Amino acid sequence: KHLEPESKPEPEPEPEPEQEQKFKVNFVGKQNLLKNFDNDASKNDYFYIAKDRTSDGHKLYSEIHRNNINDFINGYLTTNNNLYEIIRPYTKVKLFFDLEEKQTKININWEEVAKEKLQIFIQFLKLQVKEILKIDITNNDIIILDSSDQLKISYHLIINKIIFENIETQKIFIKYLENCIYSNNFYNNI
Repeated sequence: KHLEPESKPEPEPEPEPEQEQKFKVNFVGKQNLLKNFDNDASKNDYFYIAKDRTSDGHKLYSEIHRNNINDFINGYLTTNNNLYEIIRPYTKVKLFFDLEEKQTKININWEEVAKEKLQIFIQFLKLQVKEILKIDITNNDIIILDSSDQLKISYHLIINKIIFENIETQKIFIKYLENCIYSNNFYNNI
């Protein structure tokens, strides 16, 4: 009888080597960094970030002390823009949205369509915020980060003027907005 050697699972690929950085960020596994993440008051002075380790969703994590945030932005983010912020459950949070849509058919006006959809969403948001929260927001109150490409629309919006007590409170407001969008035919295309 011919026996095949036992196959061993392939090891996870190593992360790609980082370019030389002005600000060094030490990424580690989740278990090492996020111990007592939710309820450790000493962690209040830190920002938590993650980056993809593999294409199937495995991530590496790091913490940046708030005193180092400007060095981090100016010395690390200039070449590394694919990071995720991890928001602690009891931390105040500015209203933010991740808006994404994959292109399902060839559209030569894809960028124009993306910008138009973004403007429709912003107008909707301004109306709802004024009606529900009694706050007027202007375009100057909105930070728009754009990582759209030929295959998808991808915007990250941060509304500086609106701060929720925690992420759970923000989720309630966003759920309300989702219900408004899906119950109003005018907004079904955003």
